[in-house]
Amino acid sequence: MVDSNGNYVTYTLSLPYFEDMYSPSQQTLMLDGTTITPTLLADVTLMAKSALGENITEMAIRQLLRVVAKDKLRKELARNDTSGVTNLLANVYNTVTEQADTRSWQTLPDTVGIYSKYLSEGKHNVDIGGHTINVPVKAGRTSVVWLSRQGQSVAYWQGILGEL
Repeated sequence: MVDSNGNYVTYTLSLPYFEDMYSPSQQTLMLDGTTITPTLLADVTLMAKSALGENITEMAIRQLLRVVAKDKLRKELARNDTSGVTNLLANVYNTVTEQADTRSWQTLPDTVGIYSKYLSEGKHNVDIGGHTINVPVKAGRTSVVWLSRQGQSVAYWQGILGEL
C-alpha cells in the first residue's frame, strides 16, 4: 500500500484468538494406590474464550488506535528522509513487533478440579505424573493439597488448616 506521502507502508493488526482444540478432562491421580479423578470445578479455557468474546470489540479499537499512532510516528520519522530507509525500518519494526496480547491467559490452567475425602490420621501418598507427595493428616484437622501440572512438571503446596 502507498500512503499519502508516496511511501510504501504495511499495516498490521493483531488480535488474540483461541484455537478450537481438545480440552482435556480432569486427569487422574493416585491416593494411597487408588486412582481418583477430581471433580471438574471450572473450565478456565472456556471462561477465557467467553471473556475474549465479550472484550474483542474494545481490544480491536485499542489495536486500531495503536496502528494509527504507529503510522503517525512512521510518517513523522520518514518526512525528511528521501532515501526511504527510515520508512522501511519503521515498517519492518511495526510488522515484527505487532502481536496479540495474550499475557492475561498464558499461565491459566485448562481446568480446575477438586477432590475431597475423609482420611485416617497419618501419612498418605498422592502420586501425580511420576511425583509422590507425602501428605500428613491429623485427627480433627483439615489437610489441603494444591497441585498444578504443566506438562510433565508438577508444583504443589500442602498444609493443615490452622497451622503455619
